[in-house]
Amino acid sequence: MKNARKKSIAVLAGLSVAGLVGASAATLGGVESNNLGADTGIIGSCDTDGVTVAYGLTGRNVTTVTIGGVADACGGQDATVTIFAGNGDVLGSGVSTSIALAGVDVNDRSFNVGVTPSDAERARRVAIAISGAPAAP
Repeated sequence: MKNARKKSIAVLAGLSVAGLVGASAATLGGVESNNLGADTGIIGSCDTDGVTVAYGLTGRNVTTVTIGGVADACGGQDATVTIFAGNGDVLGSGVSTSIALAGVDVNDRSFNVGVTPSDAERARRVAIAISGAPAAP
């Protein structure tokens, strides 16, 4: 019961932080895209300076999302990506379990998340959640 309460408090704190981050675009710390736009980002407490976002296309569909600039503290956690249309409809999503950052260039610290193919012309926002227990040191 105590663990459930702690998790609930952590989730509420994370949502509060996400609201503050959303209120100031400068605080997103680099969630950006050249083509699709990325105005929504949920950044877990393991990464306090934000992440970058790039999209991989197959034809006219977004099929992968590359999340970069990830802090070492996020290693071993899970990442969930959701792509939204301008009207808020979910176009696609994907999950990467146990983020592997070991051996990745310290200046890059990126990983890919495969997503349900999503029409790139309709994609307007992306939400990223990094959560779970961090890898043991």
